[in-house]
Amino acid sequence: MPGKDSRRVEVRKAQSLGKSSLGITIPKAWASSVGVEPGSPVYLELRDDGILIRSMGREAARSSSIHVMPSSTVDEVLRMVISSYLRGDESMILKFDVNPSLKEHLFRSIKAKLAGVELIEESPVEAHVKVLSLQTQLPLGKLMSRMWLTVRGMLRDSLELIGNSDGELVEDVTARDDEVDRTYLLIHRLINMAIAGTISLKSVSLENRMELTPYLLVAKSVERSGDHAWRIAQWAPNLVLAEPAMIAMRELGFKVLELSNAALNAFIDKDTGIAMNILNQRNVLLNERMEAMTSMHDVPADSRGFALLVIESLGRIAAYAFDIAETTLDGYS
Repeated sequence: MPGKDSRRVEVRKAQSLGKSSLGITIPKAWASSVGVEPGSPVYLELRDDGILIRSMGREAARSSSIHVMPSSTVDEVLRMVISSYLRGDESMILKFDVNPSLKEHLFRSIKAKLAGVELIEESPVEAHVKVLSLQTQLPLGKLMSRMWLTVRGMLRDSLELIGNSDGELVEDVTARDDEVDRTYLLIHRLINMAIAGTISLKSVSLENRMELTPYLLVAKSVERSGDHAWRIAQWAPNLVLAEPAMIAMRELGFKVLELSNAALNAFIDKDTGIAMNILNQRNVLLNERMEAMTSMHDVPADSRGFALLVIESLGRIAAYAFDIAETTLDGYS
């Protein structure tokens, strides 16, 4: 039978400490285990299901160790680093047993994908990835808006690339896709840390813990929209379209862009009326998408496949806009 110090549940009575305060005693062993002593400051947060109490004193840095084996690929190691980053780890130790070219590729990928990291190569066989601590508030709403503005610009430029082989613009869209990924992973990290209680809701400018899940869902929809904008940029220069087909595709694209912009703004503003109006446009947009596909029948065979891929990606971006509208209704009705 476990001893008293091993218990993780206790029932204590609240005691009156005056007209506006109550006191609750904490088992001394518990307090000592998290570094709380007489006079130590503690962090209090009112949650929907209770009150969170956290030590503000000493806190061991969250760290992980990743062994890069000779058989490891860059994508496999990067996935492990991202998982550690999303958990809220403050540092990762990479231990290598691989050739220098793989290390260099991995380091470039880490810097491209993760925001606020410092990469220090301690030796040929070890490197540290350190995540910079939060010094100021990082409002999720502003991060989300910034991510969407990047995606919106990517989609607009991708539509301009239809039939236009501007290599520099394609590269620019690709670079912005990396920025979208960085912002999404930062939002995901902050949400996970807020859920775990390692950062406060105030630090991400939220008041209700129930908003964390909707923000994560919407962030993922925006990130995936960016992926499809990137895909369109790769396919669009290969299109050879007659003017009617080009006009139909661009009109569909800009309608999807307008729809997505309205959906994101409705979520940020918690406007359920606009969200409902967006959902009411599902059948209209579906018909317009089918009309655009029909207009591609006369497109040369070497362009038709790319044209249908572009229309399919526009359909996926519209679906994400509808998902965002549904999340707005579910979260704020």
